Amino acid sequence: MKTALFHVGLAKCASTFFGDQIHKASTSGNIISAYWYPWDTLINSCFAEIIGKDIIAFPQAGNGNLNIDHTKDLIASNECLTGHFPQPLRLISFPVYTDKHLREIQALVAEKLKALAEREFSGYKNKILIITREPESWLLSVYKNLVLMGVSQLPEQFFDVFGKVLTQWANVDFLSQTYKQLFGDENVLVLPFEMLREDFKTFAEKINVFATTEIILDNTPRNSGLSDSATEYFRRFWENIDKIAPPLPSWNNPTVCYKQQTWEYIHNVILNDSKMVTSANASLSEIPFTYKISQKIIQGVRANMQTLKNEQNFSAYLKHYFPLSTSGNSL
Repeated sequence: MKTALFHVGLAKCASTFFGDQIHKASTSGNIISAYWYPWDTLINSCFAEIIGKDIIAFPQAGNGNLNIDHTKDLIASNECLTGHFPQPLRLISFPVYTDKHLREIQALVAEKLKALAEREFSGYKNKILIITREPESWLLSVYKNLVLMGVSQLPEQFFDVFGKVLTQWANVDFLSQTYKQLFGDENVLVLPFEMLREDFKTFAEKINVFATTEIILDNTPRNSGLSDSATEYFRRFWENIDKIAPPLPSWNNPTVCYKQQTWEYIHNVILNDSKMVTSANASLSEIPFTYKISQKIIQGVRANMQTLKNEQNFSAYLKHYFPLSTSGNSL
């Protein structure tokens, strides 16, 4: 029986690396990869159904028709299946939808993904892969990524607006339970991002065995990050731009379009070139700057990761997720 593996997130948990790996694996001819399309269409439909407003997560989403060679394993990946901020909303610091909305969207996405799997891959063993990350570094990574995409608020301002939504976004307890109920416990694999960093061999083996085919082939780094100091230059730039031309909640707004085009250049050209990242960090870090994430939001995310304490794959990494509990103190 062939395997259809769906990697659903989380965002900022090696998604670019994983997508690069499945692309390389697909060129060998052994698997079919669906890195992005058509899952963006599925996400758009869930936003519309739950929120009841014209909120488009992906403005150029293609149709939902699949053209898959069913003689091969399928590896599909889209980090936004577990959470996404439509760009115009995050740029105006007005979420429109709440953490409760996102919880309903996550559940509906999972249900629609299950229905799609049964319809298109009835002869496959359908499986789910979720990669998580310890709360503080995840929140910082999400925030810095959104700054590069055009967010101009400092962390305390941004998390004051989006904190509850982000807490639900990383609700691993809810996500793992939802997907296990739909696909079966044995067909859902949850792995820590920290394993990729600290024990690549085991990380690759876990995924390859679960997928029943080799998809993680090498440890080529992707999407290197800018330092806090370098990121702060972009935030201050956007802050000044927003004073002149405040972005509106529309994909057609010139400021939104400009920020989107700038982000695409940063992502595709700079962040995927380790030498350019190193150069940018060196040239933009003359004045040291460090972002601080409040303990309140960190604890909020951590509270929704309690089931990881019972996941065998996390036993060596709980010190990252629950640093106080592993030292004998209460949370």
